[in-house]
Amino acid sequence: VGLAIIAMKTQLSGKGYPDHNMGNISIQQAALKWVLHNPYIDTTIPGMSTFEHITENLRVMGMKMSFFDRREIYKIGRSLQGTYCRGVAGCTCCLGQCPKGVEISEINRCLGYAYSYGDHELAHENYQALLLSNRVDMCVDCDECVVKCVNGLNLTENIRKAEELFT
Repeated sequence: VGLAIIAMKTQLSGKGYPDHNMGNISIQQAALKWVLHNPYIDTTIPGMSTFEHITENLRVMGMKMSFFDRREIYKIGRSLQGTYCRGVAGCTCCLGQCPKGVEISEINRCLGYAYSYGDHELAHENYQALLLSNRVDMCVDCDECVVKCVNGLNLTENIRKAEELFT
């Protein structure tokens, strides 16, 4: 009573993720459809930066959610396991693990803008706003990231991606 749940970051897309379709709708539309039919979620804030995004999102409004749809969305979700940081969803398991004090989830957030949303400008803008102590420059002496992700994300690979993208 008096508490609303707002779904954010529901529209994965861009390079680095498996390309899935669910019947005649994209994985992004399927994710939005699932959120709209989840009884525990009151509303969502899907990212839209083009008129095409608006059209795609409006297309799933009012669509029914079948058992087949739920099963397919579950399978797609499982296939994405270990491909993105869940820090935006509240996961904090990697905090405090880096001996140099780098908050790896902050680097992953910036990578998410580039690879999950395909917005390299936003990725660079957010990376530049990071404290110097949270940038990949701090990782230059490490051959392998000692921080371990409980959700299976390869953090050494992500640090290398961040070095390529941001330095």
